[in-house]
Amino acid sequence: MVFQFDQDLGTDLLEADVVFRRSIRPWWQEIQPYIELIQLDHTWKNLPGFVLAIYRELGLNKDFSLAMTNIFKMLYLSVFIHELIGDDAEGQEHNQTMQFSILIGDYMFGRVLALLIKAEADMLVPAFADMICEINEGMVSRYKLGGSRAGYLKSSRASFYKNAFFTAAICAGKNAEEQELYRQAGYRLGIAAEFFRDEELREEAQAYLEDSAGILTPERNYMESIYEEMRRVFASSNKLAAV
Repeated sequence: MVFQFDQDLGTDLLEADVVFRRSIRPWWQEIQPYIELIQLDHTWKNLPGFVLAIYRELGLNKDFSLAMTNIFKMLYLSVFIHELIGDDAEGQEHNQTMQFSILIGDYMFGRVLALLIKAEADMLVPAFADMICEINEGMVSRYKLGGSRAGYLKSSRASFYKNAFFTAAICAGKNAEEQELYRQAGYRLGIAAEFFRDEELREEAQAYLEDSAGILTPERNYMESIYEEMRRVFASSNKLAAV
């Protein structure tokens, strides 16, 4: 399920895609195989809309919002590439393909930091560093320590939404208490979006969605349209499940 949001945001998302392609143009040919694979990933499809929506919701200008959406897209792509790398038990060969995947994933991480500076958002570097640590810890827990699927989604997926809301609040000049509220609202919204895609966790998604809406109490177009659309999608799914 890809959330549509409203037409104005959809137009901006097309512009965000242009910014993304421009950002990785020197490596486009090499990255193309990963771009083709990630098109099937629902987080890749949905995350940019959530990022752009919260930045626009908080009154941040369009160019800056597009730049930050691009940064989150690039960071997610780097995580996606790294997750494609298996280990010996999974039959992963230690060859040039594996080495390139590691190098290109690391390159994308580095580009994120460079783009933050270019966007004059270097004050967000600590937040992104914390997010990268959280994502990596979630991947280690899931793939090496036998952690739960729910825990993995919360750390390696929902953390993107959480930090999108958190960094938007920072850039909008919110105080520390408000920043934390936005972070928690984004985290719960991210869990709702990710759990909904998992049949075993889907029943929990609605509660997280309403928790997020209760924290944020959106009053402007972008986020309110997202909450309403997600409610409709969840309700439709529940009706189908009951049949």
